[in-house]
Amino acid sequence: SGINAEYGAREVGSIMGIGHLVGICTGLLAGGILIRIKTWEPRQLQLIFSILSTVSLPFLLGLFIYCPSETYAGVDVHYFTDGFNNTQLQSPSLLSECNSDCSCTTAFHQPVCDSGVTYFSPCHAGCLDVELNDPFSKNSSVHHYTECSCTTTGTAMPGTWDGHAWNLRRNLS
Repeated sequence: SGINAEYGAREVGSIMGIGHLVGICTGLLAGGILIRIKTWEPRQLQLIFSILSTVSLPFLLGLFIYCPSETYAGVDVHYFTDGFNNTQLQSPSLLSECNSDCSCTTAFHQPVCDSGVTYFSPCHAGCLDVELNDPFSKNSSVHHYTECSCTTTGTAMPGTWDGHAWNLRRNLS
C-alpha cells in the first residue's frame, strides 16, 4: 500500500535516494556558506550541530519504517492454476489460462484478494459472480466475489492482502 503500491520498489528507492542526495548537498552548501559568512566560536558550532542533529533525528528514524507490499498474482507469484509456486516469474503477466477468456482490462484497478494473494481485479481473479451485502438496496456494496477460477477457494474479497489480512479499498471514481 501507499507509495509502494503506486510505484515499484526500484522507483521508490530511486526517489528516496535522490531526495537524500539533494538534502545532503543542500546542507553541506548551506553550512559552508554560513561558516564563511560569520566567524563562529567552537561552542556555537557545537550547539548548532547538536540542535540540527536533534531536529533531523525523526527523519532518520523514518528510514526504518517498513510498508509491506501486496503479492499480486501474475506479477509477484504464479497464478494458482499455473502451479501457484514461489518461483520467480520469467515474464510477469496479469493474464493466465484461468482468465484468458474474460477479456480483462487494466484500465481500472479494483483489487480483490484470496489466500494471501491480491488480484488486479475480479476479472483477473476469474470471478463470474458477485454477492452483495443487501441485494434489494440500490446502495448495496460488494460482499465478495464467487465462481473465481483463478483463486484457491473459488471466492475473492474486495481489497488487497497486506500479509496478515485483507484491506478493503473502495473505488471512489
